[in-house]
Amino acid sequence: MIRVCALGDSPLAKSRGTVVLWPNAVVQSLEQNGCAVFDQLPPGRYRLEVSGTDWIAQDTLIELGAGERRSLRFVMESVMTMLPEYVVESRMKSAHARSFNRCDIERSTAHDLPAFLRMEAGLDIRSDGRAGGGETVMIGGASAAQVLVRVDGRRVENIGTGEADLSSIPLDWIETVKVYRAGQTEVGSEAIGGIIDVTTRIPIARTLWSAAVEAYPTYGRAGFLGSGRVGPGISLLTFTRTEGPGDFRYRICEDDGTGIFTPDLGHVASRNNNDVTRDQLFIKWRSREQDSNAIELSAVLDRELRGMPGYLAPQTTPRARQETRQEAVNFRLFPRLGSILLSARASHDRSQREYRNADDYGRAEWTNEFSRQSEGELSATTRWRGIRWECGGLAGRERMEGNVIAGGSAARTRTALWSTAGARLLELQRHSVAVNIESGLRRETFGGDDAILPKASLGIERSGSGRFAVMVQWGKSFRAPSFYSLFWLADMATRGNPDLRAEISEEWTGQAIFESGSQNATRCEVSVSDQDVNDLIVWRRTFDNFWKPFNLQQAHVRTLDVFAEQRFLRGKLALNTGCNWTEARDDTDDRNTGGKYLTCRAPRTHRAGASLDHQGLRLSASYRWVSARPILETNSKWLSEYDLVDVQGSYTFRAGKVQLRSTIGCENLLDQDYRIVRYAPMPLRQWYAHIELSSI
Repeated sequence: MIRVCALGDSPLAKSRGTVVLWPNAVVQSLEQNGCAVFDQLPPGRYRLEVSGTDWIAQDTLIELGAGERRSLRFVMESVMTMLPEYVVESRMKSAHARSFNRCDIERSTAHDLPAFLRMEAGLDIRSDGRAGGGETVMIGGASAAQVLVRVDGRRVENIGTGEADLSSIPLDWIETVKVYRAGQTEVGSEAIGGIIDVTTRIPIARTLWSAAVEAYPTYGRAGFLGSGRVGPGISLLTFTRTEGPGDFRYRICEDDGTGIFTPDLGHVASRNNNDVTRDQLFIKWRSREQDSNAIELSAVLDRELRGMPGYLAPQTTPRARQETRQEAVNFRLFPRLGSILLSARASHDRSQREYRNADDYGRAEWTNEFSRQSEGELSATTRWRGIRWECGGLAGRERMEGNVIAGGSAARTRTALWSTAGARLLELQRHSVAVNIESGLRRETFGGDDAILPKASLGIERSGSGRFAVMVQWGKSFRAPSFYSLFWLADMATRGNPDLRAEISEEWTGQAIFESGSQNATRCEVSVSDQDVNDLIVWRRTFDNFWKPFNLQQAHVRTLDVFAEQRFLRGKLALNTGCNWTEARDDTDDRNTGGKYLTCRAPRTHRAGASLDHQGLRLSASYRWVSARPILETNSKWLSEYDLVDVQGSYTFRAGKVQLRSTIGCENLLDQDYRIVRYAPMPLRQWYAHIELSSI
């Protein structure tokens, strides 16, 4: 049994609230005493979401043992949600923000973060064909370099390319994932496409452990997680090792050469020199489980040694090797001064990449890069006269050294100041309707340049037996040029452009959401965006045969995302479908380039999925169709459209306080040929198996 009580000074805190129990999708209204009871629940992990017309929706995760009775108290008058074992920071939901927690991740049975996000509307996950790694995300028609990825507030990106590798964030690390469209004042504005904001798992005092093994035909992965009390605090440790030859099968298709005249067209070949050995360690320590006055320290170690297969013949690199190492530390402090909640963070990240190619025909025999990023951030949140205020500042420095950087090294400083204010303008208690407004201003400096980035949003929400919300947001975002774009120096291939300007985007985004509160819940979502991007960075081949980046005068990007999900059989069967339309064009009015599609953006994608849960058995299937997309600025070469079908089945068995989950699945069930943006081939049909043993 779970008993939930919402406490607060406002009378609405006792009479106008509702509690939703997930994954059962059971909805209860708070009684006159402000409480709700969920009885006769089987043991397992549940998510409780408390909402009402007088406060912001909040949720938390709870594990219920056999015959256990739990009582939770929510204190609604402050900006914090206080529970006996958890404290979840509450924020006004900005436009186009979607949040996923640990319960959502485990219910999906996804094996990594890219697989978990792949079916979400508006997201395009791209792989570079490397075994066990190299996956980036594109949001709303933006490039991978225009998406900001953060882990506990720490920026995760390669400062050389400006892209973030999602494979560097194992799924075992993650407690929540938030997806934003475009930049957000308090999170970060260096995100023309959007933001992936990851919060790592919160250690708990009760001993918790899990071990998992995953096997693909080309590589294997094993991981361990442990959490519990250590000395004066609580800690979490996870370790993941990925190892294997990685030489998957692929079929030679027309995209590999000159159409029907491509040599060996239709033949099956092997992706050689694709082996990988990767170790990823994450350690986290907290002084206490509650955020108030807690101290947190985390560390990441990621070491990878792999072969680099190159692209397709004749650009293969059968003898190339690459070793990368990354170490990062992140310190966070959550002091509280009266009604003001403070959050302080300091992080340091350093990485090294060494590439060697003994092939006599290779363009580069040896390169070595070393980069460092240091950052500090301070923010304060309070509520005064019904208005939620937040302000903060950030300062950081990044530096890269290596023989591929002009002059041998490059460095720049970043600073940011921001302030946001949000309030409820109108509330019609009789009709459960509320109108929220939020505005913010952020000033970013990078190197010798700066940007002033305003933001404003308006939301209308109606709650009751279901929830309907409409949100509109206007604002500006930017993206500073990466170090490769500015300083890359390859004598035979590429040159950076130190005169590049930052990309600046002005965007309108809108979203409409409907969610019913029954067990057979319905969820519909429609999102639109319209962006004008000035000084978009594109790479062109110059007259002296070098690849070099330049700024486009203007690009116009419009997107429409539609998503719908319906549950049946008391929530056990779920069906979903979604479509994305992207119109991304060069609007410089140049007759030679204007009006052309921007490279690597798929104009359309469709997706559908189904899942069935019954007594520990879960069956799921997903389908994706991706349209053809241009890969040259002239739009003279396009990668072919493709269909992908993935299927998976898992069974969870519980014995006492131990849980065993076994999973078997198949990727690319249709055995279809397809390519990704960098021309690398992707695997044909391959089966995999996953076994996880954990405490409950």
